Amino acid sequence: RFYDCSAQKIIDNYLILLEAKDCSANGIFSSIERFFTLHDIPFENLIRFASDNASVMIGQKWSVQALLKSKVPSLFIQGCVCHSMRICASKACSELPTF
Repeated sequence: RFYDCSAQKIIDNYLILLEAKDCSANGIFSSIERFFTLHDIPFENLIRFASDNASVMIGQKWSVQALLKSKVPSLFIQGCVCHSMRICASKACSELPTF
């Protein structure tokens, strides 16, 4: 999602699918960083990051979101709500009594 100055409106668009040869947090982050650099996109323009809930993507210590937040501390992080709901439902079901 971005603001198109010429159209003077917010546009929802799929930006790109990057090929990652190294699927570690550093490898994925490096692919994103190269893309931003190649297209002269300042990291400060990034306001939100959404991904699945894999620890390599949104883990607290060494993940893509942690590396992005080191560049953009105000970045809003959103994990996948479907994955979060599955975890909650699974935990809730484990607490139900069996008959």
